[in-house]
Amino acid sequence: MTDQELIGYLDRSFGELSQKFDEKIDGLHEELREEIRQTRTALEEGDRQTRVLIEAVRSDARLLAEGLMGQGETFARRQSETLLKIDEVKALIGPLYKSLNSRVMILEETMEREHSDVMDVIRERFGKR
Repeated sequence: MTDQELIGYLDRSFGELSQKFDEKIDGLHEELREEIRQTRTALEEGDRQTRVLIEAVRSDARLLAEGLMGQGETFARRQSETLLKIDEVKALIGPLYKSLNSRVMILEETMEREHSDVMDVIRERFGKR
C-alpha cells in the first residue's frame, strides 16, 4: 500500500467517522431540543396551575376577610344590645332593691322592738342611759 492509498484510506475513514460523529451529534442535539421543549411545556403548565391555585387562595382569603368583617360587626352589635339589656335589668332591679331594703329594715326594726326591753327602747329614743 502506497502513501497515496494510505492517505486516501485514512481520508475515507476519517470522513466516514466524521460523518457518523456529525450524525450522532445531530441526533443528540435533536434529542436535547425535544427534552428542552418538553421541560418548557411542563414548566409552563406548572406555572399556569400555580397561578390558578394562587388566584383561588386569594379568592378564599378575600371571602374569609369579608366573613371576619361581618362577624366583627355582628359581635359589636350584639355586644351593644347586651349592654343595653344589662342596663335595662339594672334599671328594673334598682327600685325593687330599694323597696326590698326598706321592707327588710322595717322588719328588722320590728323584730328588734319585739325582742328588746321596753325600757331600753325608751332610753335609746330619749337619750337617757
